[in-house]
Amino acid sequence: MTASWAHERRLESVHVRTAPKPARTARPSRCLRPLTGASAALRSVAPLVAALPHVLAAISAYLDYSPRFSVPRACTRTVRGPAKLHLLERLWSAQCAAEVSPRAQPPLDEADDLLYRQWAFARGTANAAARGDLRVVQWLCEVYYPQGRVTDAVESAARAGHVHILQWLYEHHARVFWGANEMRAAAQFNRVAVVKWLHAHTAPPFVGMNAIELAARNGNLPLVKWLHKVRGQWSGYGAGEAAAQGHLDVFKYMIKGHSVLRESALNAAAANGHLEAVKKLARRQPTLVTTRTTTAAAESGQLHVTKWLHGKKIDGKFVLWTTAAMDKASANGHLEMPPIETIFT
Repeated sequence: MTASWAHERRLESVHVRTAPKPARTARPSRCLRPLTGASAALRSVAPLVAALPHVLAAISAYLDYSPRFSVPRACTRTVRGPAKLHLLERLWSAQCAAEVSPRAQPPLDEADDLLYRQWAFARGTANAAARGDLRVVQWLCEVYYPQGRVTDAVESAARAGHVHILQWLYEHHARVFWGANEMRAAAQFNRVAVVKWLHAHTAPPFVGMNAIELAARNGNLPLVKWLHKVRGQWSGYGAGEAAAQGHLDVFKYMIKGHSVLRESALNAAAANGHLEAVKKLARRQPTLVTTRTTTAAAESGQLHVTKWLHGKKIDGKFVLWTTAAMDKASANGHLEMPPIETIFT
């Protein structure tokens, strides 16, 4: 995603440098209006001063806090309610006024300005999408930068479960990058409605860690079954991911298919205190059990798992409580772990 977008930006920057600059068209609200509060206060207290536009503008500029905001920051939760859109419109008016003001600072190189505008647009839409703020997303896409490419906003909306944001982008904005991480983000946070919507409308490809793996890690058995039966996804590591988090129902479902159990899954189950999962993994694949499993349990203070493991003869060898395990338990503050010579007497 990043490489292709950067390549496109470079091509556009070359085009911008070689092509003649078009004449600027007039836009409404070129001049930044004084703050309403400043105007009202001066009219009530000092009407003669309020009648002087340059004085009113200077006082308003002194009181105006909007220059301390950027577009991405204005789209976050620090600004609430209708004030968020008013702040964005004021920032936009200030930017438009600066572009045509003879006293403004020399503008940036046009290509750099485009890159900044795309960055602010991408971060702003991502912040607004994460909040589910459709009005701000619409304003950014229709007013601030209509030719902007929507990237992170798709993943942010999917992660937060805002289907209405995805629906609007799908229907009203052509420059949207689909097929990145949105399916995995939705599965990771159990956004079942988003997963089904994405499958029906955008059909994201299978890349990286499958969504079914993340659903298994979360213990979402209905979503695991849906991804398997409808979308055709499968992961050999899904059973281990489920067992590591103690989700035995998902483990039983996924162990029936092609599964690859790793020692890291067993050690994670031991560290998380999931004794039943440890037992099932040890019976299923005894070679996974080592002294590292005991150490992982002790390091996390899982005394019941440590006791079960100690002295078990698994795969022809005994699993023992070691001084290394005791040292790590003590280092992490698990002083309830008794000394090695007394723990199993």
